[in-house]
Formats: sequence, C-alpha cells, structure tokens
Amino acid sequence: MASPRSNVFGTVHRTEGYMKVHGSEASLPKSFTFHKARKNSKYDDPSTQCETYEFPSPACSFIYEVDDTAIDIVMGLRECAVIPWKKTIHVMEIMYEIRKQGGTVRIPARL
Repeated sequence: MASPRSNVFGTVHRTEGYMKVHGSEASLPKSFTFHKARKNSKYDDPSTQCETYEFPSPACSFIYEVDDTAIDIVMGLRECAVIPWKKTIHVMEIMYEIRKQGGTVRIPARL
C-alpha cells in the first residue's frame, strides 16, 4: 500500500479533527485517515492522534452506480430514485452549456 500521505485528493476539516481521503480519483477512494484534534494543536501536527481506514478495491469506479441500477431493476423501477431522468437531463444541459461557452463543443448542422 502507498504511504498514507500519498495520493491525497481531498481533506475535510471539522471541529473534532480532519480527514484526508486517499486514492487516485474522487470516485474511487482507497482509504481515509482521520486525525483527531488535540487542544491547541495545528492541523498538520505530526503528534496528532490518527487512524487510517481502508476500502476494498472494486473492479471499476462505477461499481456503486451498477449496484444501485441492479437494485432498481430487481424492484421493477423504470427510473433511478437517486438521480431521476429530469435531474440527469438538467445536469447534461449544464455541462453542454459549459462546453459551449468554453468553445469545446461543435454543434452539428442536424441533430
């Protein structure tokens, strides 16, 4: 395993301490380390009490989406309760507009 301090892609700060999330990408975390705050200590104080928790490594980063879709199919649902079609289309429209304004989208003559 890599050093707990390598591949940190996110840090969450709270009053009780802070947590560093490790992995190659946000959608596929490998582990997180919780650093419990001590009175009058700095966040990166090496003497801070910490504990690391590891996640099992799934085959792909969309494993949770696949699991959720399988549950929906078994339940006979025609639409995802977590991200319904209306919300999906809304996000797609936002992303399209971002690409359009950034000049990275070419609109075909015929749609």
